[in-house]
Amino acid sequence: MSNCRTSKDWFCRPCAIVHELVWAQMKGFGFWPAKVIRREGDRVDVRFFGALHQRAWIAASNIRDIDTDIKKMKTKPTPGWHNACRELKKHQGLLMAKDKTLKKEKDKEKEKEKKSDKSNKAHKTHRAKKRPRETDITEQDDAISSSNCDHQVKVQANDNVTSSQDSNQGSPISTEPNTAKRRKTSASSHSPPHEASPPEQSSPAKCDCHEKYTSIFADFKTRLEQDHHKEKEEAITEALEKMRAEMETDKQQTISRIKDTMMAEIDRTKKQTREKCQEEYFEEIKKVEAKNKEELSQAKKKQWCINCEEEAMYHCCWNTSYCSINCQQIHWHKEHKKLCRRKR
Repeated sequence: MSNCRTSKDWFCRPCAIVHELVWAQMKGFGFWPAKVIRREGDRVDVRFFGALHQRAWIAASNIRDIDTDIKKMKTKPTPGWHNACRELKKHQGLLMAKDKTLKKEKDKEKEKEKKSDKSNKAHKTHRAKKRPRETDITEQDDAISSSNCDHQVKVQANDNVTSSQDSNQGSPISTEPNTAKRRKTSASSHSPPHEASPPEQSSPAKCDCHEKYTSIFADFKTRLEQDHHKEKEEAITEALEKMRAEMETDKQQTISRIKDTMMAEIDRTKKQTREKCQEEYFEEIKKVEAKNKEELSQAKKKQWCINCEEEAMYHCCWNTSYCSINCQQIHWHKEHKKLCRRKR
């Protein structure tokens, strides 16, 4: 089911999987419109139309078809029930619109298939009509070529006959040499074309072409090797310079990266040590303060000599004590004799 709650009517939109619409009844409620999510035995998982769109497992006996009459189910119409029925009608309308669009798309696809079939059939018929014309043209070409060959043979025979007649009429006395010539020509004509008369042996001529071309090729080879060597050295130098530049950039990048990481690590450790020192400092201050408080409280609980400010042993009056008899006598004659409140 669609859980994309982009608008208030998200539950009314039809899902990719079409859900069955039913009337479902929970205990203590009337029949309510809902979508069927799944079925397991005698239980049906449904999701109700309405404000909250709650889900629940309902017994199959409490499920009715959506086409059943509402009056037979005896439900009390409430504002929530009317809202759910409104959502149901909207969902059904959207389903009908979706079905119409799907039908239109299917009809368009069928029309496209029909048009493509018609075009294929027309193409096939056109090709079938073209084929006999091509065969007729090839047959006509063959007939024309054969007739041309026969015509050429006839023309050659007529030319031979006329040449022989002219030679007989022009020289009636010398018949034997002509017959010998005819025999030679006939023999030469009957001989195969690839058999030619052997060439006459001539004296070998001196030629310096071999040496000339070998020297030219040697010079060309040396020039190519020199050019290749120069290009190779230039390419190697360019590649080395490029590699050096790339290595230098990589070196600078790695150095800067390591520097940044080290600075970050130093800052982090500095921060940690500062925090740790502060914690230790505050803890030490707390310990010292506690110790001072304890010592102060203990000091307040003791009595001190009013003459030498040491721990007193002898009590005289309410605010006067002494550590020894000497301190008592010195302080007595000095000032305490006039201020003592001890009853005698």
